[in-house]
Amino acid sequence: MPHFGASHSHDHEIDRDRDRDQRLRALGWNIVPITNKDVLYNLDAVCTHILRSIGFDLSR
Repeated sequence: MPHFGASHSHDHEIDRDRDRDQRLRALGWNIVPITNKDVLYNLDAVCTHILRSIGFDLSR
């Protein structure tokens, strides 16, 4: 899924996001990065991406 721009683009924001993601992954969480712009302008694709990332079968 294409991204239309980074939500966090400053070095300290990127570092903080990476640290948070590592902590969440260590707890067993799956991180699905999605931009605000994707949610606003491509919501169907965002929902499909999330459902596929959790293993939902969309062919039913």
